[in-house]
Order: sequence, then C-alpha cells, then structure tokens
Amino acid sequence: MKKIIRFFLLLLALTLLFASCEHGGEEVTQAPTSTGEVTEAVAPETSAEDTTAEVTSAVTEEVTAEVTEAITEPISEPITEPVTEPITEPVTEPVTEPITEPVTEPVTESVTEPPHEHLWGAWKVISAPSCLNEGAEERTCSCGEREQKTVAALGHKEVTDPAKAATCTASGLTEGKHCSVCNTVTVAQKTVAALGHKEVTDPAKAATCTASGLTEGKHCSVCNTVTVAQKTVAALGHKEVTDPAKAATCTANGLTEGKHCSVCNTVTVAQKTVAALGHKEVTDPAKAATCTASGLTEGKHCSVCNTVTVAQKTVAALGHKEVTDPAKAATCTASGLTEGKHCSVCKTVTVAQKTVAALGHHEVVVAGVKPTEREYGLSDKIYCKVCSVVIQDHKKLFPLGLDIASNYNSDYGYNFLGTYEKASAMQGFYKKLDELLTAFHEDVSIDIDSSMTAAIVNYSDFGLSYDEALAVYLVYKCDHPLYYWISNSWKYTSSRFYVLVSESYADGADRARYNDLIYSSVGEYLEIIEDEKSVYHTTLGLHDAIIKRADYAYEADGVTAQNDDWAHNIIGILEKGEGVCESYAELFQLILNYCDIDNVIIKGRGESGAHAWNAVELDDGKWYWFDLTWDDSSWLSGVIHTSFCVNDTQDPTERIGCWTIEGKPFISQHTAYSSETFSKNYCYAVPERSDTVFFIDDTMLYDTFIFGGIEYTVIGYDTVYCDQYRVNGVTVPEIVTYNGRTYGGIVG
Repeated sequence: MKKIIRFFLLLLALTLLFASCEHGGEEVTQAPTSTGEVTEAVAPETSAEDTTAEVTSAVTEEVTAEVTEAITEPISEPITEPVTEPITEPVTEPVTEPITEPVTEPVTESVTEPPHEHLWGAWKVISAPSCLNEGAEERTCSCGEREQKTVAALGHKEVTDPAKAATCTASGLTEGKHCSVCNTVTVAQKTVAALGHKEVTDPAKAATCTASGLTEGKHCSVCNTVTVAQKTVAALGHKEVTDPAKAATCTANGLTEGKHCSVCNTVTVAQKTVAALGHKEVTDPAKAATCTASGLTEGKHCSVCNTVTVAQKTVAALGHKEVTDPAKAATCTASGLTEGKHCSVCKTVTVAQKTVAALGHHEVVVAGVKPTEREYGLSDKIYCKVCSVVIQDHKKLFPLGLDIASNYNSDYGYNFLGTYEKASAMQGFYKKLDELLTAFHEDVSIDIDSSMTAAIVNYSDFGLSYDEALAVYLVYKCDHPLYYWISNSWKYTSSRFYVLVSESYADGADRARYNDLIYSSVGEYLEIIEDEKSVYHTTLGLHDAIIKRADYAYEADGVTAQNDDWAHNIIGILEKGEGVCESYAELFQLILNYCDIDNVIIKGRGESGAHAWNAVELDDGKWYWFDLTWDDSSWLSGVIHTSFCVNDTQDPTERIGCWTIEGKPFISQHTAYSSETFSKNYCYAVPERSDTVFFIDDTMLYDTFIFGGIEYTVIGYDTVYCDQYRVNGVTVPEIVTYNGRTYGGIVG
C-alpha cells in the first residue's frame, strides 16, 4: 500500500514539476546526443525538502480517500517537455505490483522522510526514429541512474510522383512514388523515350511569272515544329520569246516581229500585219545549147516568190566538134600515150588515149672501189646510157674492219697483267676469256637460258686463285667496251669462273640488232673525223659529237641516275641518246680503239660518287684527262671543254666573249682506282699524265680569228663564238673558215 502511495506522490511531483517548467522555468540546452540534437526544458533547482513538502500538501486530501479499485491502466498523461520530434507513444510502463486488495482505511500519517524511490526525469530523445530505423529515449533519476527505451520506426509516408508524358523532342516519365520524409524512392520512375516528330510534307508551290512560290517544306503533325522551312521562290518573270516576223509575200500579208511569255503565253509585244508586197519580176536569161545538152530561151519570174511570169523554151543540143589528141612516146622512166580524140567545145574525150609503159633504163655500171680493213671504199655507180640519168651514185663504203670485234677493244689491261709475278698464267686466262667471249659475241644465234652464262673458264687450270682470276676478269672487262652484254655480276666455284650475260641481252636476235647498231653508228662517227691527221682534233671531234648526241640519263624523278643496263654501256647513247658516265666513257674508248689511238677507261670517284672517265695519249706522246660526262652542258652549244685534254693541275676555266665557265683542277675532283690506290687485284695502273698544258701547231680551242671583218673564237670542233652574232644591223655568215677548217655552228 505504501508503495502505491509513494508512486502517486511521485507522479504528482512530476506533474507539478512539469507545470513549473511551463510557467517560467529557466531553459537549459542539453548537448546533442548521438541520435540527434534534443532540446530540453528543466525547472529551477529546489531542495529535496521543498519537493517533499509540496507533494505532501498537494495530496493530503487524495490519500485520505479510499482507494477502491486496483490501478490497471498505464499512465496516459503525455509528457509536456518540448522535444524536436513529437512523442507518439504514451508512457506505458506498467506497475510491477498490482493492487489486489482495496484500501479500507484512510491514511492518517504524512510522509516526511520516505525511503528513496526513483524520481525519474522526462524522457529525452537519444536518437530520433526514422522511416525505417527505430529510435531511442532515455530518462534519468535524481540519483543518477538512467533508463532507456526503444521508439518504433515511423514508416514511410509515401507520396506519388506524377507521370510526365513524352513529347516529340523530350522524353517522359512513368508514375513513381517516394517517401515525403526521407525521399526514399519506393517506386522508380522510368524514362519514356521521346516520340519523335511525325513529319508531314508542306507541298511546294510553284512560282509563276508574276507570283512568288514556295519550296517544299516539312513540319511535325503533333507539335507543329517546322523541320524543313519552306523558302520563298521568287517570281520567275516572263520568259520572253520572239514571235518571228512573217515576211509578206507577193500575194499574202505578213506580220511584224512580236513577243510573248513562253510560260504563261502573255503577249508582251503584239504582232502587226504587213501588207502583201506584189510580184517583183526579173529576167531568166537564155541558156545556150551545148554539144550534148539543150538550151533555153529568155523568160521571167518573180524574184520573191519565183512565180514564172514568162516561161522559157527549150533549144536543142548542138553536137560535138571533135579534134585529135596526138600520141606521146614513152621514155626510160616515163610512160607514153596513144593517139586520142576530144570535143574542142566541151572537151569531152571521144577516143581515150592509152598508156604506153616506160621503156626502162639501159643501165651502165661504173665499178667502185672495194674497202679494205681500214680504208673506205666506193660502191658501184649505175647510169642509163639512153637518158644519162644516174640510177645509183657512188656511195662511201665503211672499212671492213667495222664488224671485226678486235678493232674495238684494247690491250692496255692485257699488257699490264704482264707486270705481275704470275704474268703468263694471268695473260693465259685473259686469252681464254677473250676466245670464248669473242665467239659468243659474234654468234648471235645463241639465246641464253636461265643460267645467263656466256662462258665458263677453269681458272685452277692456270694455277690462279679466285682473287687472281677476278682481277684478270675485271681488267678484261675494262679492255672490251664492245661487249656491252657482259653483266656486272659473275659466279664462281673453287675452280671455275662464270661470265654472265645481262638479262636485257639474253636474246640473240636483240644482240644482232645491237651489234649492227654499233657498227653503223661507229661508221657515222668516223665520217665526222675521217680527214683528221692529229689525235688532238680526232679526240675533239669525237668529244663534241658524242656530247651533242647524248643526254645524262635519269630515273623518273629527274635526280637519280638511271640504273638500267643500257645506261651503263655503249647502247644507252647509241640507241636512246642517253646514258650515265660509263656510257659516255665506254663509247669514247670504243671509237678511239677503232682509230688505233692509245687510251684507257678510268674508273674511280668524282665529287658526288662513283664515276668513269678517260685518259688518252696525244700527239706529244703524253697522257691527258678527258671527262665527257662533265663536259655535257646545256649552256652555249651544249658542249664545254673544262675536262677536255687537261693535266692534273691546269686551270680549266673557259672565257668566251662575255661568258666565263668556271672549273677546278681535274685531280682535285677525280680519284682514280688503280693497282696502287685501290687494290692490286682490281685494276691496272693509271698512266702518268703530262706535267704541261697540251699544245699543237695547228688550230686549237679558244683561237681567235677575223673573218669578213668580224671576230670569232673557236669553242668547239665545228663551233665558233661571235660577240656580234645577235647585234642588230650586223650580218653574220652561215659558215666561216679558218686555217682550212670550216665552222657552221655560230653562237653568240
């Protein structure tokens, strides 16, 4: 019973305490807890005695009454302490000891110092409940003891996210849901794709002559968005065409020129009527009758409409007046004619003349002179003893030696091999090569198979090593420019050496054609210098003639030297008029060999790479350099002479009138391969050059002379320079002579 009384006293005290807080109690802010920030209002501090007294006085009357029913309901009075979240559950702590027996006697004693009972403070929120998570509350007794309880989760407060309809260009959303408290999405909205325009065509409107039109356009039939804007098409304007005038005739009216639109037919210039002209009468002249055709009398007709006003009458044909065409006797070369007849009036042939065949020449042969191996000959001359016409005149015949291979080759390298310790063996190997390769050159019936082999020589039979055999082969190749078909590659075994043919010349018919080309071309060059007595003028004539017929051969890029076989042998210049340095040097060597002039081809390096040139022994018995490739120029006559007949160190600069051709000493730009400088197994010794500038008591380059009052300078074999060549008012002859020489090439 006492416990019940104490419990009610405690409740009353708490009620009074809360009432005190509501009516002016001091506010104290509690520090936030881990579950949220909780603000708590607390009454001013009082002593325990004050509290007890107040409680005692407040419940005096209540405790005197009989308590007749057990306390079975929980305390339902709400806690009035302000909190950040409303408290939704009543305090339901049950009384642990229910009252089972009614109070039958009043309480007559006051409680002064009851034993300690918990005096709990208000429930305070430790962690506020959320939609999905429980919360917690705590209260504290004045003794310091704490008590906690769980606050149930609030649960979502679901609200609807309305659907959004998709449009033509914007996507939409389906209906969804979310919690209005925590914003958790409970039903996700889904994107509805944009519908896209439903395009319809706005038809074009054709422009007319006077009204503008529209191009075809397009718009969306749903949202009316214009997707293809219609453009205004300007009015076309009239397309005016001419209504041609109609000439009035003699009997019918005409019309003036008018105009109308060819599109809408609007008349822009009206036609007017032109009155009929009436006939314009002209005379039709009489036509005389001929031998075979009738004639006409005079008549008349309208010159405008051709209406006949006076008709012409027919006059009968007259018939032929025949005369004789005399016969013509046939000659040796011309046919003759038999007698014939024709009309003297109309020239009609009445008796045709017949052709009498030419009688043909009565030939007489004047015997020519047969050529020797070195001397030119003359072919037979044939003439007609009747008409004296020359049917075939004498023709110069080339020396027979033109087709003898040995005439084109040199023995310089062969002689040099005689200086080696194994001279006999090396020269023997050389001769064997020559025997086989000369036979191959002359037998053009041979077509080379895939092995490309022209000859096989067993060098071990001569007691030579491979290196020694190779040295002999390379020297042999330098001595034989005629054998253009020898490949730049070779094969060998431990005992055999294989001479190969370039693929370009594997076919015998091709070699036969090239051989004929060589012999005929050499003959043409020999005609140029056939009367020369000095080596100097022979080399000058060949130097200039080769350069004039040749151009340096480049690949398609115009920079890189041509790499095909023909560009590296005599065929390049002879057939194509092009070649690289080897083609120039070997052709010069070939013709000098035929002329029996001592010379040698030199291989080495120029300023820009591998190079080939020549050395020649001239009239003074000394050797000089010649580089035809470097003397091939597009300047002046296309030929210069800075590398013609020079020694190692002389100044090669040319000065011709106002022109200066700069050069460098030859040896500063050329390095020759030789047995001394390169390899004893590769090349022969280079001849020692002259230490003086060449001179001959005859016409030479750069001589100056006067002809016809005008000064000339010799700048080539048949070319002179004239300062006044292009001077107005000065007449320069086509040909000038000096010292018995004729110059037809005049430049200035």
